[in-house]
Amino acid sequence: MKKNLLIVIDSLGSGGAEKSLINLLGFIDYDRVEVDLLMFGRGGINEEYLPCEVNVLPTLAPEVPAGFLKRVAFLVKKYVYSAFLRIAPPKTANDDTRRIWRFFSSDYPSQPKTYDVAFAYAQRLPSIYVAEKVNASNKYTWMNVTIHHSVELQKYYDRYLSKFNKVICVSDVVRQSFIKCYPHLQHNTETIYDIVNPEFITALSQKECTVEMTDGVINILTVARLNFEQKGYDILIQVCNELKQRGLSFHWNILGDGKDKEKIKSMISSLGLEDCISLLGTVANPYPYFKKSHIYVQTSRYEGYGLSIAEARLLNIPVVTTAYDCVDLQIKNGINGIITSYEIADISDAIEKLVGDSDLYKEIADNLSKEKKGNIEEFKKIQKLIGY
Repeated sequence: MKKNLLIVIDSLGSGGAEKSLINLLGFIDYDRVEVDLLMFGRGGINEEYLPCEVNVLPTLAPEVPAGFLKRVAFLVKKYVYSAFLRIAPPKTANDDTRRIWRFFSSDYPSQPKTYDVAFAYAQRLPSIYVAEKVNASNKYTWMNVTIHHSVELQKYYDRYLSKFNKVICVSDVVRQSFIKCYPHLQHNTETIYDIVNPEFITALSQKECTVEMTDGVINILTVARLNFEQKGYDILIQVCNELKQRGLSFHWNILGDGKDKEKIKSMISSLGLEDCISLLGTVANPYPYFKKSHIYVQTSRYEGYGLSIAEARLLNIPVVTTAYDCVDLQIKNGINGIITSYEIADISDAIEKLVGDSDLYKEIADNLSKEKKGNIEEFKKIQKLIGY
């Protein structure tokens, strides 16, 4: 008899969790598992890569209740919530999650079906929803980034996290940060790295690139959400300016979108960098851009794992990255990439060194080509969770 699995995620946009889920779904044996996918938002660019066997449920949203008085009360809640957004915008994603759930928890429909297994494939709202509104024999939630919850947040999330069989962390660094906040849940944690499917990524990298790379210059690539705090775009743009001042012939392509897009555009304009940096937005298939780039650069302050770096490595693209907390899981400095401090000069020096020293570049590219590709062993851990 087939296992039935529910997966809940915010959307299938361009983030690491979304790409990891697409890779995971590509490995599932659909003769043995029925998969329902539930999202809070549709239209994400990775939806086109969903296997046809996946049953996409109607978008998850608060339902307008029946009855005149209940409907009026619901509309009042929506008005008050909208007013709060304008008057006091949430400072963090956790603030936004708590506010949404406080206003609309009773209006989100419970799932009518009982599942063998349910995955909340992201923290915050998917996790809360699965804990409260899904009936499943086994429940698992994912932690995709390192967490630093205040005591108040710990008390808030503990009521939901305690309802899961396990909390799945995408790296040991994420797991340690989780245990520090929730030590009583330590024995209910497991590390499973983001799934990387080498056949899928390699095949997509052979497709045509929709934007022509600049000939005769060093093409640099960054694929990351447009966010100053985590992804370090303030650092990246200053590095771009430093490289321009040094006279390096390069063009820096950025794939991604996010809340800080206008701030980033303003910073680029104020420094006069429009000629050497391009914001290309999100694309469903970023892998031809990897393939046509000389180096990949990441300026993150923190990551759960760093899936874009894993993708660059898989396609043998040398990497320069800042020393975020779990970078050494993937990059061995001077062997398969270069790890730097957060100093603008240090990052600029590393980029110049990599593109200016052909022997070093070839050595790193050769080392990348000899690395083991993919991590099917991580999927076997997920098979065990599903029970097949």
